[in-house]
Amino acid sequence: ERFICENLSEDSSVTTGKIYMEVLEKERAGKFLGGTIQIIPHITGAIKDRILKAGKNSQADIVLIEIGGTTGDIEGLPYLESIRQLRYELGKENTLFVHLTLLPYLKGSKELKTKPTQASVRDLRSIGIQPDIIVARADHKIPREMLQKISLFCDVEKRAVIPAVT
Repeated sequence: ERFICENLSEDSSVTTGKIYMEVLEKERAGKFLGGTIQIIPHITGAIKDRILKAGKNSQADIVLIEIGGTTGDIEGLPYLESIRQLRYELGKENTLFVHLTLLPYLKGSKELKTKPTQASVRDLRSIGIQPDIIVARADHKIPREMLQKISLFCDVEKRAVIPAVT
């Protein structure tokens, strides 16, 4: 809704509570045949099902998935694993990973820092997600050399590192 100025259906909002409740209800109904419920494959499967259902029910050409939080937070790991699996299942030609990151400005040294971006990309790569595009947010002009540095250290094409100065 924030991006396209259109009211979306209930399918478009996925919370951890909804996912866990859905899995628990299936477990109580015996759909897992008494097997142990696990994050992988049960929770990640439910997340993927919700994503695919949202696209199918809305007949969307493109489904934009926003995973909030900070890379590396334990709460977001099932969602990151789910999109990693979806890329594997749907193919790279049908998926695109965009990593939105902040370049903090240090007043003392009067410079933007890329280390947090490098660290978050390293964390994503460690779980099998390589961003295709990096959107670098900053509240100061981002020098071209800094965008090139992000490209080099994060293994993303130069043209795919996009500055977003506010």
